[in-house]
Amino acid sequence: RENLALAARGKDHGDAYKFVHSLFPELDTRAGQRAGSLSGGQQQMVAIARALLNKNEILLVDEPTKGLAPKLVTEVADALAAVAHENTMLLVEQNLALVKRIAENVIVMDQGKVVFQGGPEVLHDEKWVHQMLGVGGK
Repeated sequence: RENLALAARGKDHGDAYKFVHSLFPELDTRAGQRAGSLSGGQQQMVAIARALLNKNEILLVDEPTKGLAPKLVTEVADALAAVAHENTMLLVEQNLALVKRIAENVIVMDQGKVVFQGGPEVLHDEKWVHQMLGVGGK
């Protein structure tokens, strides 16, 4: 609760709070718990919720599903998909299923250089994915 209150900076963010809690209903049940005692997935939810309450013009999300249990990956992915619908987001992610689901533009970098920039439809081409990313397309 305190983490979210700090993120709101004392402003009235009633609608934002409702949106955040609709994305992560589990945060309601954990409101009195210290953030440091939450699971990794729950901490990720708090981090995303805090960012949303700041109402920045762009949301930078760095590997939000890394190390999460599959159930929490789905929850975080659902939330990010909803957020991406309403906000500008820069997502750094290795989970191609998540990127396919929410990306409007894809930029691939290799050793600090942009090697591809275009639409997300290329992520459905397994040959391209293997060639550019060195991974299977699934």
